[in-house]
Parts: sequence; structure tokens; C-alpha cells
Amino acid sequence: MWRANEVANAMAPGRPLLEAAAAAAVVVTTAIAGAAAAPTTAAAAGIRTLGELRQWHPISVDITDGPAASEDGADNPFLDYRLGATFIDVATDRTVSTPCFWAADGDAARTGATTGTVWRCRFTPPTAGEWAYLLDFKAGERVAVTPATAGTPVRPWDGVTGSITVLPTDKQWPDLRAQGKLLVAPGSRYLRWESGEWYLKHGSDSPENFLGYRGFDGSADGRHAYAAHEVDWVEGDPTWGVSANASKGIVGAVNYLASVGVSSIYAMPMTVDGDSKDTWPWTSKREMWRYDVSKLAQWGALFDHMDAKGVVLHCVLSETENEELFERADAGVDNHGFSDARRLFYREMVARFGSKNGLVWNLGEESGWADQTGQFNTDTQRVDFLAHFAALEPYGALLALHTHPAGKEQVFTPLLGDASALTGASLQVKTWADVHAQVGEWVTASAGAGKQWVVTVDEIGGVGALPDAQSPNDHEAERRDVLWGALTAGAGGVEWYYAAGDQRLEDFRGHARLWATTDRLHRFLAAQRVPFWAMAPEDGRVAGAANWALAADDVLLVYLSQGGAAVVTLPPPAGVWTGGWFDPRLGSPPDLLGHVSVTAPEEGGRSKWASPHGRKTRTGRCCCGGPRRPRRGPSR
Repeated sequence: MWRANEVANAMAPGRPLLEAAAAAAVVVTTAIAGAAAAPTTAAAAGIRTLGELRQWHPISVDITDGPAASEDGADNPFLDYRLGATFIDVATDRTVSTPCFWAADGDAARTGATTGTVWRCRFTPPTAGEWAYLLDFKAGERVAVTPATAGTPVRPWDGVTGSITVLPTDKQWPDLRAQGKLLVAPGSRYLRWESGEWYLKHGSDSPENFLGYRGFDGSADGRHAYAAHEVDWVEGDPTWGVSANASKGIVGAVNYLASVGVSSIYAMPMTVDGDSKDTWPWTSKREMWRYDVSKLAQWGALFDHMDAKGVVLHCVLSETENEELFERADAGVDNHGFSDARRLFYREMVARFGSKNGLVWNLGEESGWADQTGQFNTDTQRVDFLAHFAALEPYGALLALHTHPAGKEQVFTPLLGDASALTGASLQVKTWADVHAQVGEWVTASAGAGKQWVVTVDEIGGVGALPDAQSPNDHEAERRDVLWGALTAGAGGVEWYYAAGDQRLEDFRGHARLWATTDRLHRFLAAQRVPFWAMAPEDGRVAGAANWALAADDVLLVYLSQGGAAVVTLPPPAGVWTGGWFDPRLGSPPDLLGHVSVTAPEEGGRSKWASPHGRKTRTGRCCCGGPRRPRRGPSR
């Protein structure tokens, strides 16, 4: 691999072009007949750059007249070619290496093309300035899933270098191109944008087959139309395919969810043999070596729109019924091995969608559960899959895993610390009242093992979060046990799952009050500048087994599940603390109520904060205060 200064020098005026690259092996490729040529410049090789050349804006570096290929061609463009790119920040030598992909005619989302000569590298620059790049393009049987040293150079593009000048971002929140990549922050329980802002998830987990949408190419079996959300599509939003209306339902759904504060959508790119059986990235349901380029380009257009609206993609790569699908279908591979079809799937997903700013990867739903298929991943497989995926993923996005409610200890324990590349625990909790304790268990266990995980609550048991019209007490249990229970235990956020109608959910307005309840919490944290990322669960600071607390040196957040007065042990130093009460219910005032001012005793002494509504209230409330207000701005 070239260092950045070597690439920069090779492109400097007056220097013989690409002296270093000319030393690369020169051979004949299967794609281009005749004698091989030395590596050449980007311009001479027909390289174009698409997109805004700005920090945190995904851009495309395209080979426009590359090897001609077809989705069903004798030379499989997904398996028998391997294109990759290394981008180098000339000022710092920082490198970002990403897999690339065949893009048919380069406009397949619109044209539906199945043939073409465009090969694409997607890249999101983390910094402004001069970036150089180096292409690595090889051909050969199954070269996409073999070691990087394998394959025959594809001339004249293998070894090509070029450069781009990246300007600072010009976008504003909620556009994620104003925030950059959502990344793991080592040592923290929370994800953080490259801009420095912290992230607390407010997500939709239903329908799990969000991508089972009939408006995508090759998706006639899709269960969803989202017709109720076509009115939410606006002029200028993405369109694709031959029909002007093809995109409107699902794009409108994203618009609606973003408008009510939802910041994450759960989506599975592959549900074959799963609950819905209506989503796959391939040209047909059982063809695991050939990908549907136009469908994937349409997914990509949707995901880019999610970025523009401030919505993170929670991409869940398998579900329990198909977690061994690749190994079962790949002849010669043991069911508990590692199929090349899986390697190819991981590569295609990262290459096509890894440039998205708001992205969380999840290796699979209910991993390790021996369901009706009798198939399940083993500890060794999970470790191998995680390591392989982490090596492909170039930016540092979260890599999580989901389990059956009863399978957490069995699945998560062998993955703690440096035993695996896992960085997040995606919890399914059967009994809602257990959320606080179970989040706390895995926050503590991962920290104790030397690598703090981001722990999120992504599925709740029973019927799940019912629509507003069916929910008793206006989602009181969801608000108390799940939303606030997770927050005060140190969770990185929640997603709402509706088990009773998951696969059939078409109109997200049915949960409008649940979205509003969750958004109310997020607005409270931002308005009061509560630095949740710098606070730790300290339930011992508030009296009562069902009361919870987050604390830092200068701020204390207490949640009282049944209301009433708060009897608290304030952090040092002794002195006057000020704060107030907040009512989490919809329809209550948005600001703090009942100003509180108490003199903190020495450490170990307790103070009583009286409720502004008296002792008789039985509704969960929280109080927040400190000797001084936090300085950090609001989170996203």
C-alpha cells in the first residue's frame, strides 16, 4: 500500500507519472485482451467523480468504461472481480480502505440496467483537504472472496491513482452531512457523530421487513406499499424506476418518521426463510451469487435520503431463521463453517452502503437460537463473522448483535472484551420491567471486560408497543419501564417493536403518541443540556427500589417511577443545588416545574426534594439539578 506522500509525489508536476505504480505486477487480465499496460492517471483511465466534494458527503469515484459485465454473465461481476480503493489524507497520512462494486450503467436505480461498464467506489471524506486515492482491481475465479493477494490485475485500472480536493461541509442539522459518521467512541456507552455531538437513539423497529416494499425492482413479493405515506413525499424527494410513484410510499414514510423525532429505522436486507420472506438483495430468492443492481441502487437512494432527513439505518444482516442460510446453501461448507456466499454478502453490503453517515450494523437478530429450523450460529462462527465484517468496514461504525430474550448470557459472554470485534449489544427483553436491570447488566459486564459496549433496547416482549388506540394508559408502561428504564441504566437508546402487527404495519401514524412521548424525552435532555454521555447510573443516590438515577459531578437526574418526593444523596461537593421537576407525560408543560433549591450536606447525607404536585401523584416524574448547569450543548 502506498503512503499518502508517495501518492502525492507521484502526482507532482514534472515528475515522471506514477513511477512507484509502474513497479506493480504487469499481466494480462481476463477482462482486457492484449498486452497489459502500466498503471495510468485517473483521467486517462476514464475515472469520474460524482457528488459534492465536501467533508462528510458520500462521493463516488467511477470507472466509466471498465470491463463490460452482466448480472447473469459468464464472468460473474460480483464474484469474479474485486475492486477496492484506498483513500489517503495527504496532510495526515490517514487512510480509508473500502471495497467497491459493479454499478451496471451507473444509473440503475432509474434505468433498471442489468448490464454495463461502470465500477464504483463510494467514499465519505472524514476531513476537508486534499485526498489521494489508489485503485486495486483484480479478476479471477471467486477472487472477491479470496485473499487480497489473489487475482490478476485488471488493466489499465489496477494501480490507478488520482486526487480530489474536499471542501468543508455546507449542510445544517438534521442533514447528517453536517454531522459526519456515527461512530463508536472508545470507552463510552454512547455513539458520537464525527462533529462531536452525542447520539441517543429513538428508533422504529417495526416493520422488521421495512425493505419488503413493492416499489423496489424485483420486489413483487414485498408486503409493503406504505400508501398512507405517499402524501408525505414532497417534490424533490428521490424517485426511481419507470413509475413516477414507485418511491413515494417508503420515502414518505421516512419523511413522516423524521418529522416526529424518530432517528433510527430497523431494516433487514435479507428475510429469506424468515418471518416475512419478502426481502433479498439478489436477482432471485435463492440466487446468492448474483445481486440485483437496480434494486440495491434504489435501496441506496433511500438510505441517502434517510441521511438527509437525519435518520440512522439500523441494518440487521440476518434473522434467526436464516442465520445459517449461506452455509446450508453453499455446497461443501459445513453448516457451522463460513460460506463464501456470506463473505460476498458482507462485502456487497459494506461496498454499497458503508458510506452512509448514519449507519449501525447488526450481525443478526436472535443469534444462536435453535428455532424450528434447528440451525444456529456457534460461538466460533460469531467470532469469525464479526472479525471478517470489522475488517471490511472502513470507518468504525457500531457492530452489534441481537439475541433471543433467554440467550444473552450464552451468546454475549463469549464475545466480551477482546474476544471478539463486537461493539454493541442489541437487547430483546421479554418482561418490560426488567429493562433497567438487563441494560445495567451488559453495560457493567462489557466495561468490566475491558471494552465498553453500546447497549440498546431494540425489542420488547409480549405484544410489543401497541398502536395508540390500543395502548392502555397512553403508553405509560413503555414510557416508565422501557424508555426511562433504559436511559437511567446507561442505554444508548431504544427502538419500538410492535409484535402484534409487525409484518403488516403500513401507517406509522398509528404510533404517533409513542413517537411524541419518546421525542419529549429527547427534547427535555437537549433543552436542559443534560450531559447523559458524561453521567453514570447511580441508583443508590435515590431512595426507593423503583427509582433510578444518572449522576455526574455537577448534575443529577432522578426518575421516580411512581412520582412523589425524591430523597437523594447528592454528589460532592457540599453546597446549594438548584433544579426542577419534569413531567414525562404528553400534554404536560415542556419545561421544568417546581423550582428546587437545596443545600447538599456532606457526602453520605440525604436531601429531600418535594414534588410540586405533592405525595399523592402516582405518575412517573423526574427531577434534574446541579450546582451549576452543564456547559456542553444539546445532543442529537
